Amino acid sequence: MVGSTRTGNDRFQKAQQVANTTVARPWSTTDLEDNDAFSKVFVLQKTLGRGGEGVVNAYRHQPSGDVVAVKVSIDHKGISKIKTEASNLRMVGTHDHIVEMLTYSGSHRPLGPAIFLRLADLGSLICYRDAWCEQERLRGRPKRPAESTIWKLLKDMILALDHLHNGLHITYIHNDIKPENILVLTPEGHDWGAAGLPTEPIFQLADFTRLVPFPAPAGTIDEWAGTPEYAPPPSEQRGHVKPCTDIWGLGGTVQYFALGCGPQQSRAAFMADRKKQGLDHPALDDQRAWKMLEWRRARPVVYRPLNAPVEYYARVPFIRDYQPYSSNLNAVYASLMELNADRRPTSRRLVEYIVPSLDKQIKMAKTWR
Repeated sequence: MVGSTRTGNDRFQKAQQVANTTVARPWSTTDLEDNDAFSKVFVLQKTLGRGGEGVVNAYRHQPSGDVVAVKVSIDHKGISKIKTEASNLRMVGTHDHIVEMLTYSGSHRPLGPAIFLRLADLGSLICYRDAWCEQERLRGRPKRPAESTIWKLLKDMILALDHLHNGLHITYIHNDIKPENILVLTPEGHDWGAAGLPTEPIFQLADFTRLVPFPAPAGTIDEWAGTPEYAPPPSEQRGHVKPCTDIWGLGGTVQYFALGCGPQQSRAAFMADRKKQGLDHPALDDQRAWKMLEWRRARPVVYRPLNAPVEYYARVPFIRDYQPYSSNLNAVYASLMELNADRRPTSRRLVEYIVPSLDKQIKMAKTWR
């Protein structure tokens, strides 16, 4: 059972008790959409996440113990964002690797609109990684994700992006691929007592606030609008956004998941480069300045190899417990972070040439552990 000493992470115990229970739902969408009905049978449990546009809370259905996630705006400025995301989720439709919108209400108190989502019992990709590393620490193993898990993340996200880019009546760009926007669910039938956290969970893409069509309709603004820490090369941040920026964001996300650090250039390296150019920069310990949007945008996202020898990262303080991953994995990851956007693989190409071999790669990687 998750939360035992085998996993060392009690935060998932209650979530696991309700994982996948929404398949046979003991409530109707009316119970969610009608604010009075909702308040009678659902009780706020905790906040799952908070961003610039909204907050996601977990609510428990008292009669059954089932839990749903509810995304609402944090102020009046965020109301339009919630409405936009609900509309985008309807356009995107259902997919195994895209978050499931249960329903939408335009009159959820106190601020109005709310999106009701299936609960991701393992949280975001960040939550899952933290829990996995803690589990491995308690087992006396290096605090790093299994290679088979990274292959599974790649497979699920490639399929999600292919759905957006190629599976609908027009192409859509997610426009903000990052670890916070990937949710993790326990696969059906997983044996927690024997295995602890699943090595092959279900990954789902979430947060469709910034979704844009491609090509953009005439007269609309569709520039890249994602998170600076996962920004594509500068040339792709100007002008019309393209699907290749989603591929780059996936590459940066894989780097974070594998190495445990954001894919941006380190502060020290950034300062050294600025000094060579005679440009200013924040002081190394000026935490307030580094959080300013100006400096968040200034630090470039960089490629870091996943198959380098141990010595390569030995003196890098923000990369710990490093052990090389396979060259096959690194080759796919490196292609996602190809600086030349024209040479970066499309989601269609990844589905055609990479996805068919991923189950084999996952199986092989599991034997190395």
